[in-house]
Amino acid sequence: GILLGLARQITAESGGGVNDLIDTFFSFLRRKTDFFSGVGAHGAEKMVMDSFKKHQEMSAATVEKAKAEQAKRDAEKKAREAAKKREAKKHVDTGVEVLDDSDDEEETRVKAKRDKERAEREKKLARDEAKRPEEIAEREKKLKENPEASEPEVSNLAVPNSGNGGDHETFSWTQTLSECDVRVGLDKPYKGKFLNVAIKNKHLTVGVKGKDPIIDADLHATVKVDDSFWTIEDGDTVVVHL
Repeated sequence: GILLGLARQITAESGGGVNDLIDTFFSFLRRKTDFFSGVGAHGAEKMVMDSFKKHQEMSAATVEKAKAEQAKRDAEKKAREAAKKREAKKHVDTGVEVLDDSDDEEETRVKAKRDKERAEREKKLARDEAKRPEEIAEREKKLKENPEASEPEVSNLAVPNSGNGGDHETFSWTQTLSECDVRVGLDKPYKGKFLNVAIKNKHLTVGVKGKDPIIDADLHATVKVDDSFWTIEDGDTVVVHL
């Protein structure tokens, strides 16, 4: 406390540094003590040098310790980074993203979402099947009214969804006159680097690297590849715009 206060005072008054502090200290010893005269010049110098060497060695030891600790931290950081790179490469090679335990809630959320989508598809299929008798009855009615008319067809296909497209077990699609959007549900959240999405003129592939594709089929019509793209929605759904 006292020496620190003295150093601050010297700095404030003269702008000096360590040299002025040392000079002030020896000035005090000369004026207020018998430091120089009591033990002689040689003895005073020896005392100073002994103290200097002591603290010099302590300072050197502190510096070396700090360097060793920093080197250890650097080595540990390098090892962690190398381990992350190895793990990331392994994930890319296998195509599987390993989630932490903290991501269990995300997997549960995705499963619940897929189950809800599946239930909605089943309800729609049931509604579509319920309409079949109506179509058949309408056909019979028209044939009775006009026997010479061509026989109306009864579609065996599912009724289009609200987007004029279709709903399937693992994906759905909607369309307009010029565009088409395909939504592919994943089994859990993935980053883009773990996905395999290929858009070609008349073929579409969507899946997770290292696994069987979810979609690997020809398209009904030719698409413009340069105008097509894909994104990830909510981490668990691939949306392909064609």
